[in-house]
Amino acid sequence: MTIIDIRYLRDLVDSFKHSLNLILGATYVAIDIFNPHQKNSVALEFPGGFRLTPVQVAEKFLELDAAFTFSILPFSPFQKIISHLANDKGLEVMLHLPMEPMEYPAVKPGPGALLTTMSPDQLISQLEKNLETLPTIKGVNNHMGSKLTAESNQLYQIFSILKKRGLFFVDSRTTAKTLCEPSARMFKVPFAQRDVFIDHRQQPEFMRQQIISLIEIASQHGQAVGIAHPHVATYTILKEMLPVLKEKVQLVPASTIVKIIE
Repeated sequence: MTIIDIRYLRDLVDSFKHSLNLILGATYVAIDIFNPHQKNSVALEFPGGFRLTPVQVAEKFLELDAAFTFSILPFSPFQKIISHLANDKGLEVMLHLPMEPMEYPAVKPGPGALLTTMSPDQLISQLEKNLETLPTIKGVNNHMGSKLTAESNQLYQIFSILKKRGLFFVDSRTTAKTLCEPSARMFKVPFAQRDVFIDHRQQPEFMRQQIISLIEIASQHGQAVGIAHPHVATYTILKEMLPVLKEKVQLVPASTIVKIIE
């Protein structure tokens, strides 16, 4: 299923809002949040007129006191600080792995991107460099990747490295043609996939409904995975809906959602 529309594509080029993913995992959910590539001079304005740096935005999400999994792009200037903050709170951190989208090069996935034109050696070398930027991660999910995740040869190379390092993979499902699941099955890499994008439309009622959908999927199937981003509106709705989420489902780290596919 192709979930990218024009409004979302415009958002994707905003490097801060997409360098971090929040992955909401529930048994009865995982959240994928941070992409802070911009410098301290760039800030988001929160209700009340407060302008916050990327690190302060991360702290706002951490204050929600929920088992969100923070997925962070490689080479973002605040990745180590945000990773430490999340780890200190006992939260999991993943690598938000940039991969080539169908719209490339008009839409660029950012530094460290894995491209379909790379040779096997180039792809593996870049992947290893990306993984080294966040040595404490337990898993990986894709940033963009609607083109690369439909290419089996490149995915086999990626999953062979994930297997070697003992990492899991969460498929963001940016295309209906994704081959991540069969690749994970082949290499016996623990795997899960995104069920709901929480905030690809920055409309409060839409996001509320997406959270309700996440709860319903978790109730029906025993677990669900949601992905959100560090928008101001996302923070506001998550804070509002968190009591409902905690009442209806158990929020869990992404590592408890993934499993080896037989």
